Amino acid sequence: MFIKRCRNLDITLAEIKQLLDLKQSPETQCEDVNHLIDTHIEQINLRLIELKILKDSLTKLRSKCSNSQIVKNCGILQELITKPSKQ
Repeated sequence: MFIKRCRNLDITLAEIKQLLDLKQSPETQCEDVNHLIDTHIEQINLRLIELKILKDSLTKLRSKCSNSQIVKNCGILQELITKPSKQ
């Protein structure tokens, strides 16, 4: 159940192993556990920023074409063909 709950929180198997190792020292301070979770939260925040940028790019791309267009005039396809990727 512990591993399943961790995976539901998108905690990696390596991080789960670290948590299980820490659990073997029940008298130590929680500093390492807290650090692991804080790092995980930071990673999620970075992913959220990246996802927001991706959403904005897709929204801008979607605005290039209306449903009444035909494919040969599709602004989305034209944009994808002519604009270089920013990666």
